[in-house]
Amino acid sequence: MLANIWVYKCNRKKQKFARAYGDWEDVFRKTKAVKWGGSWCTNNPVSKNIMNELMRAGDLVLAYQTDDRKIVGVCRLVKITGKRNDRILWLEPLDRFNPPTLIHELKVQMPELRKISAFTGGFPQTVYAVSAEERDLLEAVCGVNLAVDASEPSLPPKSSRFGACFGNPETNRKVERAAVRYVSGWYRRQGWKVKSVEAEKCGYDLRCKRNSVIEHVEVKGIAGSEPCFNITASEVNQAQINPAFIIYIVTASLSKSPKGLRLTGIQLHEQFTFRPLQYHATPQGN
Repeated sequence: MLANIWVYKCNRKKQKFARAYGDWEDVFRKTKAVKWGGSWCTNNPVSKNIMNELMRAGDLVLAYQTDDRKIVGVCRLVKITGKRNDRILWLEPLDRFNPPTLIHELKVQMPELRKISAFTGGFPQTVYAVSAEERDLLEAVCGVNLAVDASEPSLPPKSSRFGACFGNPETNRKVERAAVRYVSGWYRRQGWKVKSVEAEKCGYDLRCKRNSVIEHVEVKGIAGSEPCFNITASEVNQAQINPAFIIYIVTASLSKSPKGLRLTGIQLHEQFTFRPLQYHATPQGN
């Protein structure tokens, strides 16, 4: 039986609707299950009912720090003690996200996150149920597998379906290396000579030549199935001004059946929408 998923919100400062407050970091510093909240600590009737009637041992809890607007990690609910309206939850930390998942910032980039009940901005609760659809989206942005059995002792690794948009640095490096191997192999099978220029930071990864034709190939590796990726200003500039520029997008890079999408710079701008994730600030007058 799959574990139920809950978003549990904590604030370091006491709130009007809550009888307790806390810092999720105190849980993730531990290695064993700790007492953490329960139906006694909330005045919200929905949250109280969830903890009285619906939560079960084996459920997974996404630890949301409200004052930082981030998901710190995921815990296992190992047991519930106490009587009705005085329930005590015992949580075991399973995975502390490094870095944490910054929900507020991601909502700007991914409007679908705003539809998740825990993040809609309505009347505040302590605990929120997570639907199967919401679970899939949270798996993607957190980079963990939440579709696990209630008795499973740990979380199996899962790469974000949004690939290069999210994920930890180690996984992203593996994804990129696998994608470069895939693309290099594809070009060589077509009779191209392939040279890596990644270290040159020139706005693309591979210089490919066949007879008199040269292509400057930027590789985008994605762990999941959706072609969503980060792209630098230098790469965008190459796509605009370099007629030899090619972007080769590889989805499911770490799987046995990766899929490639090869586009020119013009096709890239026709088929994708670009949103700024960062800005570089300099003092005015410089």
